[in-house]
Parts: sequence; structure tokens; C-alpha cells
Amino acid sequence: MKPDFSAPQNFINRELSWLEFNRRVLEEAADPSQPLLERVKFLAIFSSNLDEFFEIRVAGLQQQIESAVTETGPDDMLPGEILDHIHRGVHELYTTQYALWYDKILPALATERIRILAPADLTDGDRKWAAKFFAAEVFPVLTPLAVDASHPFPQVVNKSHNLIVRARKPRSKGEPLYAIVQVPRSVKGLLRLQPRKDDGGERWDYLFLADLVKMHIGELFQGLKIEGVHDFRITRNSDLYIDEEEAVNLLHTLEQELIRARKGDAVRIEVEESCPADIQSLLLERFQLTEADLYKVRSPLSMTQLEPLFAGEAFARLKDRPFVPIFSDALPRRANIF
Repeated sequence: MKPDFSAPQNFINRELSWLEFNRRVLEEAADPSQPLLERVKFLAIFSSNLDEFFEIRVAGLQQQIESAVTETGPDDMLPGEILDHIHRGVHELYTTQYALWYDKILPALATERIRILAPADLTDGDRKWAAKFFAAEVFPVLTPLAVDASHPFPQVVNKSHNLIVRARKPRSKGEPLYAIVQVPRSVKGLLRLQPRKDDGGERWDYLFLADLVKMHIGELFQGLKIEGVHDFRITRNSDLYIDEEEAVNLLHTLEQELIRARKGDAVRIEVEESCPADIQSLLLERFQLTEADLYKVRSPLSMTQLEPLFAGEAFARLKDRPFVPIFSDALPRRANIF
């Protein structure tokens, strides 16, 4: 009997195949034979890849669902079926990523005297330094935006780290007040605390910028009682829709599309795992997303914030050696071989 090579089981779905590719990036981060900071870099690459996947691929699937597309590809899968597989796969990958970070990478960093501290772990000296840094570098660029009947929910920038604040007037029994604070992008998301030494030598202690803002959130809402501060992050549809034949000025069209992409429809929301259910519902309603589009994750919301750890040269021994090309004497050397 002649085999049927057109059977759906003979085809691999493009989007699910891409997820498997990113799983292999995560496997590189899990590989103990890799230098430690290269493993951190792979965690960041995984997060950056996943952002782009949602911005383009998942956004495209959601548009197909909204357009009621009923045609299937060679794999015989509808857009909704593909999206269901993606949601399950991404939840699994998140679990793997954060388990790797907390159970393997962070302890390994600590043995190298590199620590990422929670606010509760800061010394008095660290708190004083952090307060001065906040007052000088962070507070001036923060813009809290109220959310109420006279202040609509603000436009949240694509992939920005945000805090939703719930507060109440003293002795008030009415409805709580809400506000949005964007963690500034003009400051690095991971701050090195004031260098100090102990018996073992110099320590490299870090604090996430979002945690610093949360430590001083009361300074933005003086006179109010803060009831909760919760991290969230939105990923938006960033696919570019350009008809080169119709565009009179291609450069201008590209500029407008890039601006639009920052404000495109939301396709994913990430929230801290401790975010209460009512806040989750509020955010889902505002961004017109479903429970399936919400991902509860641990800190940090995005591991792209870890870039300062592997960007510098202070820990060259924890990274791959730079590749230095060499010339073979057996090959002729010419200024221009073309």
C-alpha cells in the first residue's frame, strides 16, 4: 500500500515547533557544563525569544480566531487548538525556567559572591544607599497615574514593567483607589548595591529596580494607606502591517507602525504569583484578555532584567572565553581577495 505523505501526523506545526526550539535554549541554561553567566544569559535569551513569539506568532493566531478562520493547515489544526497547545506549553516552560533560576542558578551565583537580594534581606547600610539612589535617580522619573471614574486606565507600554497600587484614604470605608506606576526604563532593571567587603572579599549584591520602587511606594501616595502593590507586564501585538506598494513614504509608514506596535492589542499578561484574584480580574477586563492569556510568575517578571549580570567584564572567568580568530600561514594574505 502506497503511504499517504499528506497525512496530518507527518507534519509539525510551525508555532509548536518554535516552542520546542525555545525549550532547547532553556536546556542550554540548565547545562552545568556551561559557564555560569552564560547560563544566566540563556535564561534572558529564552525570555526575550518568548516575548517576540507572543508579539508576532501568538498575536497572529488570535487575529485568525477573531476573524473566525476555519481552514486548517497540513497539520489539520485550527488556530484555537494551536493556541491551547501553546498556553499549556508556555506554562510548563515558565515552571522549568523559574525552578532552574531559584534551585540551580541563584545558589551557584551565591557561591561566586553574587547575590540578588529581596528588600527584607538588605542591611541598614544598603537601605540608606537605596534610599539616596531612589531620591536622586528614580523618584524624579516616576509618574503615578490614578485609575478612577475621571481618570481612565492609562496606556501601558508594550513589555514595560508596571505596578498596580491599591490604596485607601485614612478611615475611609468606601471603594479603594487604584493607580498605575511604570517602573522607569531609563534606569537599569537590576541595580548593584553599594560595594562592600567582608572576610571573603568583595561582595556583588543586587536589587531589582521594581523592588526599590515598591520599597518607597508610599512616597508617591502620601496621605493614603497602601493596601497592596503588585507587578504586572503586558505583551502587545507588534506585527507590522505594511503594504510597500501602497506606502508613499516607506520610512514614515515604518515609523507609524512602530508607534502603533507599542499600543497594539494585548496578547499576554504576566503578573506576580501573589497577585490577588480581584486584581487579576481587573487587569484581564481592562486589557480584554481571558484567563488563558494570564501567566502567574515569580520574580523577576522577565529575565531580560538580568542583563547587568553578564554585560560587564568583572566576571570574565564565569563566561565563555572570547573567540580570537587566527590566520593560517598556509593561506595567502591579501589586502583584497575580491
